[in-house]
Amino acid sequence: MNAVASMNDEEADTEDKTEAEIEIVIEVEIEAETAAGTATETATETTAEVQTEVQIEVQTEIEAEK
Repeated sequence: MNAVASMNDEEADTEDKTEAEIEIVIEVEIEAETAAGTATETATETTAEVQTEVQIEVQTEIEAEK
């Protein structure tokens, strides 16, 4: 019986470790997705800002030529 109980304890420990590892992987994946989303938002905002600046410069040059 002790050998069986010992094996069951080892299996339970292995399952606990596996569940903990899965939770860590999920947390890391969520953090990576969040970081990627933030980077995409920042790039989009920067692109919009640059486009606005270029439009203002072009409009200013057009008005100056008139």
